[in-house]
Amino acid sequence: MASFASPAELSVYTKGNISPTDGRSQLILDGASEAIRRYAGWNIAPPEDVTATLDGGGTVLYLPSLKVNSVASVTVSGVAVTDFEWSRRTGNLRRKDGACFPEVWGGVVVAFNSGYTAVPADLKEVVLQVSSIALSSPTGATREQAGAVAMAWATTAPGVSGGLTLLARDLAVVNSYRLPREV
Repeated sequence: MASFASPAELSVYTKGNISPTDGRSQLILDGASEAIRRYAGWNIAPPEDVTATLDGGGTVLYLPSLKVNSVASVTVSGVAVTDFEWSRRTGNLRRKDGACFPEVWGGVVVAFNSGYTAVPADLKEVVLQVSSIALSSPTGATREQAGAVAMAWATTAPGVSGGLTLLARDLAVVNSYRLPREV
């Protein structure tokens, strides 16, 4: 799946301190993007076709996405259901006749398209920020000193440097893209 940012964008973000040809860039950008997707619980961007197996029960199905673009099909216990509608605002799905989805775990399969066409700017910023910090000290060193000259590197958490970490400030942004618990 595509990263939320490119090595060229990372190079611009770091004012050339990380080269767009640095082989580590794509790896860390992919990792940061995947960490965000995993935390949020859905693909976010770019749009992709998704097939979700859901538990039935109730009149509304909560699709695992905050940006449903289309619904291709719904089956209940292997039988196609065509009398459905879905909210363009929430992505939730219900039957037009008001009937409940049978209370069968894994009994409802929905094929739909999910995701933003463009990566939201705030998520791109988080990926660039997390990636630049992770690449600033890939070995985990936080400080180096030779005589009176000292150099310190960015930390990813208190007392921790290097590696890929989503900090509380990053999660504050990502939380607005996180699926609610009932999904």
